[in-house]
Amino acid sequence: MQQYERTVNGAWILVLGILSWVACSCIAGVPAWTLGNSALDDIDKGLADPSQRGLADAGRMLGMANTVFTLVAAIWYVLTKT
Repeated sequence: MQQYERTVNGAWILVLGILSWVACSCIAGVPAWTLGNSALDDIDKGLADPSQRGLADAGRMLGMANTVFTLVAAIWYVLTKT
């Protein structure tokens, strides 16, 4: 079994991405997005286990989508509030 310099916890990133939709919105969405980017960068450089790519990418996309959705909803609310 190959040893990697860094540990990527794809499950934790996925949990943050799911939590961003279920309970915590941007509080979990932004960390899922940034940790996912960092994890995928480490995997691409060969520093982390590539078997974690799917979990990290799914969590990153969930966090990204929720963050963008929340920002658009907030802007819409501010612009339509009269």
